[in-house]
Amino acid sequence: MASPSAPAQDAQYNCPAIPVTALERLYGALAQGAFVVALLAAKLRGASASELNSRTGLMPEGEAPLLWFHGASAGEMAAAISLVGVLRNRGFHFTAGYTVTNQAGLEYLATAGGSGQIAALAPFDVSSWIGRALDGWRPVALFLIETELWPGLILETHRRGVPIFSVSSRIYRRDMRKMKSNGNVS
Repeated sequence: MASPSAPAQDAQYNCPAIPVTALERLYGALAQGAFVVALLAAKLRGASASELNSRTGLMPEGEAPLLWFHGASAGEMAAAISLVGVLRNRGFHFTAGYTVTNQAGLEYLATAGGSGQIAALAPFDVSSWIGRALDGWRPVALFLIETELWPGLILETHRRGVPIFSVSSRIYRRDMRKMKSNGNVS
């Protein structure tokens, strides 16, 4: 039995559990309903099978090791491609798995992404869909570009012990103090 001062462990993934607030639990419940509606709306407007699959975490296959780069659109993907270039120039070999929230980001990646990459629309921020994407890709790290800080994505990635990096992000001092006090940021 753990001592009272020991951090709680996530039983499934054997890593320190992130304390989840009531507001975060409420977000998880509301997000699931909202994103199910968004998925149905996408289907009604004629979204492709590929789009619907990626939104529910069924990602295109990628070879290991895979680094996951997530950003909103083309601008964030330009930054991600630059980071991938720096890492590869330093001798790192990996598949770059990119996710974006819209078609403009995918179109940019198709023309500027280069080889050794896979790209898809991001799964909606539903725990089971994020988990499915993580289980499929098995990334060795997740890079969140700018302010793409989705709670479900962060929680599920952390639960699996995958390092998370926030790149080119802006976090305000008041938010940083709160995050540090919760022990969620180092």
